[in-house]
Amino acid sequence: SSPEGYISSLLGHEGKGSYLSLLKSKGWACELVSGPSQPAANFAFFQLNIELTTEGHSHINEIVELAFQCLHKLRYHNGVQEWFHLENARLLEIKFRFKGKAEPFDYVSAIVANMYRYPLEHALSAQFVRDVWDPKGINELLDELLKVENFRIHVVGQVYKDICDQKEKWYGTSYKEEDISSEFLAKLRRYQYPSQDITLVDDKVMHFPPPNLFIPTDFSIKPWSSQEPPKIKCVLSTPIARLWHKQDITFNRPKVHMSFELMNPLCYSSPINSIMTRLWTYLLEDSLSEFSYDASLIGTEYAINNTIAGCQLSLKGYNDRIHLLTDGVFQKMADYQIPSEEVFLIQKERLSREYKNTTKQEQYLRTIYLSSLITEVSRWHVDCYIPLVATVTFEMMQNFIKQIHQ
Repeated sequence: SSPEGYISSLLGHEGKGSYLSLLKSKGWACELVSGPSQPAANFAFFQLNIELTTEGHSHINEIVELAFQCLHKLRYHNGVQEWFHLENARLLEIKFRFKGKAEPFDYVSAIVANMYRYPLEHALSAQFVRDVWDPKGINELLDELLKVENFRIHVVGQVYKDICDQKEKWYGTSYKEEDISSEFLAKLRRYQYPSQDITLVDDKVMHFPPPNLFIPTDFSIKPWSSQEPPKIKCVLSTPIARLWHKQDITFNRPKVHMSFELMNPLCYSSPINSIMTRLWTYLLEDSLSEFSYDASLIGTEYAINNTIAGCQLSLKGYNDRIHLLTDGVFQKMADYQIPSEEVFLIQKERLSREYKNTTKQEQYLRTIYLSSLITEVSRWHVDCYIPLVATVTFEMMQNFIKQIHQ
């Protein structure tokens, strides 16, 4: 029945009206992951991991309280809903039916663990089966998660380095440990009960997501009658575009993989333009996150990356519904405007961290990166980007996007 899976699917949802959507609208967070963690046999933690913005570190208590409000609303206002359980069960069924090859080491490790937890005949499929509807179990778990005695907060960031007063034994990591204030615990404890005196956030947020329109229903595969293997052929040729297609007869899955190379010399003409192109892809992904989240649940995904020639858009997923994602992504790329300077600053901060972290990678990754600079033509070094990111302004980015659209 997986009560923890039901709750994490809602608390970790990234669509419109979700907990993460609310945190993003306040400028407090970029990403969120929710779900159980089992460090040893016979017990587990339920974790809510949030990537905070700089502003978010100043609102830890508000973020925690909003999480408790989410759980309270699921327990006492929305109620458990069977249709959402059945939808999740359908998602897992499709994933198992068309599961691709996994890394042998990871796959064997997972199966061995399943052989310990489940009957042998279910070792391969147990994690993909949700055939029991258990509303009582879901409510019992929500009751446990709402108990303030059962939770702790870990906050990690460079902003706390000056207040750390202890050293971790094995790695020497600096940290500080302190009790949660009794006043804040008393505030959170109210959410444990169906009180009428609690003022929740706007009903427009933290509600049940609508049915997932990206779940495919047609799994038919186009037949191939020729004895000759299919060849790549050009199906469209115009002065500004060419489209190539090759039918798959090897894997026989109702899936498609599309890759679009969008050529624009402006995108890599200088280090600053390369930075803004990368930032543009971040802004696009952020604006599409709520729309594309449901698609990602079924494995229908997209990626936008900047290249030396311009940028590359890749999409993969089920034939039946991938057109919904493709249309939405291209439409957003064609008419995107930055919604606010605050959104721009959040993604700019994220990009700056990415560039700085590149210089701290493991040595073998650094070697691969430096080798690519030697073997490829006209590559800008990340050291060029790090000091320039700070010089990119909101107005510069707006003008750059206008130039791309031309």
